[in-house]
Amino acid sequence: MGEKVWIISDTHFNHTNIIKYCARPYYSVDEMNHDLIARWNSVVKQGDIVYHLGDFGLGGKEPITRWRRALNGKIKLIKGNHDDHSNQWYRDCGFDEVYDRPILVQEFYILSHAPLECINDDSIFVNIYGHVHNDIRWKPYTKRSFNACVDVNNFTPILFDDIRKKFERSI
Repeated sequence: MGEKVWIISDTHFNHTNIIKYCARPYYSVDEMNHDLIARWNSVVKQGDIVYHLGDFGLGGKEPITRWRRALNGKIKLIKGNHDDHSNQWYRDCGFDEVYDRPILVQEFYILSHAPLECINDDSIFVNIYGHVHNDIRWKPYTKRSFNACVDVNNFTPILFDDIRKKFERSI
């Protein structure tokens, strides 16, 4: 069986306040970090590819590297508003690829940190994004978009094929 492709966004490792801001079900940042790693590794295998759509975690090179090493898969980071180091800095921490801007995959899917407002029901593209967490003003799934934030996806990476199947008939 070949490698699988996964999508996730906004893990926010080591971000204590995200627990309060998004009503995450954790008592401490250590509990959150541990659970996010366990859920990730329960589905992602070592050879799999993971597109992380930004806001990986807070902290210096040592903790970011430690969390990256704890996670299975080859991680391609699309930087978010909290990922404020250079692309090389993230590669030095162990990320396989790092992008400053949205990327296009499989012809129709635009992966971005924040939702792209130019994508609407008439678009030929699908936007898979993060950033909005569990903000009720954003639906987790529309005709042309999918929210990949951990806060609306059981704190676990989502299989890209499962997302793609939601949109196959409309592309």
